[in-house]
Amino acid sequence: MAGRFFNRPVKQFGEPRVVVTDKLRSYIKPIKTPSPEADH
Repeated sequence: MAGRFFNRPVKQFGEPRVVVTDKLRSYIKPIKTPSPEADH
């Protein structure tokens, strides 16, 4: 679910530098897959 949410903005706006979430561990893999250099 989180993967689909993060992939759409990455396709539309490009790779983010920083991703701000509530730091749930379930977000780490979906964030690192499309943008491995992003800080969480």
